[in-house]
Amino acid sequence: MDDMNEELDMLKRDINSIKSAIKKNNPMLRELLAPADYKVMCLVYGLFSAVLGIAIQFLVWKYGSFGALPQAWRAAFWLSFAFIIAGSAFYKFSIYRKRAREVGTPKSLWGIIKLLNTGAFLHIYLSALSLIIGFTIVFFVSGTPWLSVSAWAIGVGLILAPLGVIAAIPEYLVMGYWYMATGFAISIVIGVAPYMLAGIEFGVGLLLFALFTTIHERGLKKRNAGKGSGRTQGGRDGR
Repeated sequence: MDDMNEELDMLKRDINSIKSAIKKNNPMLRELLAPADYKVMCLVYGLFSAVLGIAIQFLVWKYGSFGALPQAWRAAFWLSFAFIIAGSAFYKFSIYRKRAREVGTPKSLWGIIKLLNTGAFLHIYLSALSLIIGFTIVFFVSGTPWLSVSAWAIGVGLILAPLGVIAAIPEYLVMGYWYMATGFAISIVIGVAPYMLAGIEFGVGLLLFALFTTIHERGLKKRNAGKGSGRTQGGRDGR
């Protein structure tokens, strides 16, 4: 009974931690994760990822396997992959630093990481990363490494969807559910064309983010324009 009461107390503390963290960091998170800052990046890297995946898949079909590709093609693939990872990371951190200066949040890398992983938020990331790493190891050991694409997609989705709820930014929610849904769906056929499906899955997710951000921005502009014209009309009527 005492153990159960202790567990209940711990659960209550975790819930209170989540509530206080959301209340404290929501405005900061919204600023740091503002979709408009990442629209161009998502558009560029989304198209690049999809094209890269399709191109490599056709080369694999032509030569029989990835290992059979000429060394130059394999080097080009890994350089392109590194460009996507390193380039997007550098871009995002540059935006974080810029936004941090504007809203007065920590500007160091460690300070931003702590803000994005405050308190109970950390459990979301750790759970998803554990899933990704664990299933990736299992799939490689079992001789089905292509299934790790699904594990990564689902894991990333499990991070983005809660982040969209916590920060109240629907674009992250849409991208998160896209990755989770397609991660499960392509696991059935991923072995047929792993590079193509991976490129399309992650690329389209980024493109959806850019698309929904554009739609959201246009909707806001229309609403603001409507409010502005309403105020102007009201002023004229007052005269």
